[in-house]
Amino acid sequence: MRMTNSFRAISVMVLLLTAAMLVAACSSEEAAAPAPAKPAQAAATATPIGAGYLATPTPVPVGEQVRAGGYATWGVRRDPPAAFDMMMTTIWYDLHQIAAGIWGSGNLVRPCLDDVYSPCPALATAWESNDDFTEWTFTLREGVSWHDGTPLTAEDLKFWLDLVFKGYNEGGNVRKPAWYSTSMGVYNRTDILDATHLKIVLDQGNPLFVQILFTPYYTIAHQRSRTQPELEAGNTTVAPLELDMMGLGPFDFDIYKKGSVARVAKNEAYWEEDENGLSLPYLEGMDFAIMTSPDLMDAAIRTGRLDGGSPGFGYILTQPRYEAYRADLGDDFYVVQVPSSFGAGGGSGLSFNVLKEGPWQDVRVRKAMSLWIDKHESIDAVTGGFGLVTGLLNPVNPFTNPDVLTWPGFNKDTKAADQAEAKKLMAEAGYPDGGFEMSYNCLTTGAWRDRCEFLAAQLAELGITLKLDLMDAPAWKEAAASLRYDAVQSAGGIVSPIPEANIPAYLPFSENPAGVAKHEDQHIKDLLEKLRISNDLDERISIWREFERYWLLEQVYAIPIAGNLATIPYRSWVKGRIAPREQIMAYQDFTTVWLDK
Repeated sequence: MRMTNSFRAISVMVLLLTAAMLVAACSSEEAAAPAPAKPAQAAATATPIGAGYLATPTPVPVGEQVRAGGYATWGVRRDPPAAFDMMMTTIWYDLHQIAAGIWGSGNLVRPCLDDVYSPCPALATAWESNDDFTEWTFTLREGVSWHDGTPLTAEDLKFWLDLVFKGYNEGGNVRKPAWYSTSMGVYNRTDILDATHLKIVLDQGNPLFVQILFTPYYTIAHQRSRTQPELEAGNTTVAPLELDMMGLGPFDFDIYKKGSVARVAKNEAYWEEDENGLSLPYLEGMDFAIMTSPDLMDAAIRTGRLDGGSPGFGYILTQPRYEAYRADLGDDFYVVQVPSSFGAGGGSGLSFNVLKEGPWQDVRVRKAMSLWIDKHESIDAVTGGFGLVTGLLNPVNPFTNPDVLTWPGFNKDTKAADQAEAKKLMAEAGYPDGGFEMSYNCLTTGAWRDRCEFLAAQLAELGITLKLDLMDAPAWKEAAASLRYDAVQSAGGIVSPIPEANIPAYLPFSENPAGVAKHEDQHIKDLLEKLRISNDLDERISIWREFERYWLLEQVYAIPIAGNLATIPYRSWVKGRIAPREQIMAYQDFTTVWLDK
């Protein structure tokens, strides 16, 4: 573990804390910077999801040359979770923003740099499956080492895969599988064929296994030689920070000062090069300054003490802050905007527990609530002006129903008619004046609590009392996997732009208690199974759109409100920041970023 330049790292926060509390905002220019060429596509037998709708890559300015070296300093909204291992238990920006460079983006595969919907080689250089997609064989990249110089082996990768899918259960010592373990199918085992080949065996064929595996935060954060002895000794909660944060990514862990700063330094042995043969990453290192408020972050960016901001809720820009950046900085900044937190899951709306007795068991009541809630008003109320209304996936996603904004309850031009219909349905169901209450678990963090309060205010106008039970993250997550609440602010939801990766979020309660809504609807199971086994792109789109309509319109198991259009500010000298079409955590390792100053 490198411990260089400790004084400089600590002094970063001293400088930031002296920054004046200046007014903030931003410019909408696209980031312009060179990026490495897309690697040759690996062999695969499944239809690539990205075919036909590639995301626009970051443009390369003519005549600009990369300036390698230097330290970038980014704002982080708070200290990472104490365990520093949240990526195996949930998604957490405050960890991933710091650790992405240490662990890398993805694992055996990762999102292509010019297409966030398709997998490209990473620790594996090629892959193929058998005819029924139950066996996937990967060719491993040679010459890759852990940050302590230990060579990466096939045994290391098997250990990680087993830990993800099976957890650990030896001698009475138990560790649960990763939270995303069910998203890729039913895992059987991993076989080591030789030093450079692995075979992953599934009990059920999954033609899209690799397209889901490439999710950028499914990262390898547990070095076998250090983690396995801890597990065998009974330390089943062992976290990477306890073991020097060993990784395989472009940056080494350097230091972490709680409440102040975390630092990573260039991994000189990293395997990747750009198209000109220049070793990556370009930066010598990165400092992550832990900020006490978004106002402080804005002031530090405006005065040049920070190079860029945080993707975390509460710190992404609102429209007024963006306008202030524009007024103060003009062309000396830009923003990256990524749709995030969409769908009726992950806290983005209200999901029903139809297994608990109450008026909400009547589909007419659920439809009335969806018709009444003004989803477009929620853009200003819960996103600060940078938000979009959509269905279950991001609006830019090719699987999303193209007519979703014409649906009842989603069409801003039919609000009066929709709310009149809501009153009619409530009367037909026997609740003309509402007159009942619903319990609802609510995360206390500001941005999530805003969503709860917006929903409560909207439903109060319909005569329904949404009783908010405020709780911290661990309690919130546990509550969302129970049947105690009438409606749920779910801890589950979108984990990938690939619909099949999200199947567990919509399964019946008996199969996934942590699912978005609590139901036992066999038709949903049937639709999702059809989706899972299909390898035809047009058919998959058709099935997903049928499911989306059934879930949101016919049965109304959940009511989405506006999702954030995450708006992250950067100073104009930050180059090479690739902006994904969606997947806010994609490319967060900043391998291609450099500073033109």
